Amino acid sequence: MIILLWIHILSGSVAFAGLTVALGAGKGRRGHRLAGRTYGAAMAISLMAAVGLSIVLPSLFLGTIAIFTAYMVATGIRLAACREQRIGTSEYLLAAVAALNGALMIGYGIWLGWHGAPLGVVMGVFGMLAGGIAAGDLVRSQWPIGAERIVLHLGRMGGSAIATSTAVLVVNMPAHFEPAWLPWLAPTVIGTPFIAWESARRLRAQVRSPVRFTGAKSIVGS
Repeated sequence: MIILLWIHILSGSVAFAGLTVALGAGKGRRGHRLAGRTYGAAMAISLMAAVGLSIVLPSLFLGTIAIFTAYMVATGIRLAACREQRIGTSEYLLAAVAALNGALMIGYGIWLGWHGAPLGVVMGVFGMLAGGIAAGDLVRSQWPIGAERIVLHLGRMGGSAIATSTAVLVVNMPAHFEPAWLPWLAPTVIGTPFIAWESARRLRAQVRSPVRFTGAKSIVGS
């Protein structure tokens, strides 16, 4: 278990370093792409270790958060790397697994609440968020293009960072830390305004400089 924990911590640290560089680098530039790939690869290792830890401990919380985060990273990378609008069968299967995971999170939240755990409501809310995102992808007929693609990419990668930060804070906070909901909501409160601001900036830029698209390939760079 110690080995898994250290793999999880070290790869997670590399992932956050990559995310920081990616956010600071110009979109579409070599540094941004390289940092993004580093983030994705390190997160994959960290999340596999997290799933292993969730089985060893065991921790349903850690396992469901890891699956939710993995889906956000996978779809975020897909939106950055591939301009094709068609959604493949494997992508729909991934979305179905993520939606079931969201339902499990909701059920776990209800169980926690039934037994008097104050974080049951918070877990249920996160489950609705995770399930809602995956269910939304299940009913998509195609992926967006242009600025909308970049906005969705930003939301997925930023959302994965928020989910990971939440898991780290919740697991490492003292058992009797008060208020108990603070580590659950702090990353969301801090990260969501930034994602919303950057998304709005991207959409405003598209309105100011409208472009035309040919087929599934956008001429707007990432």
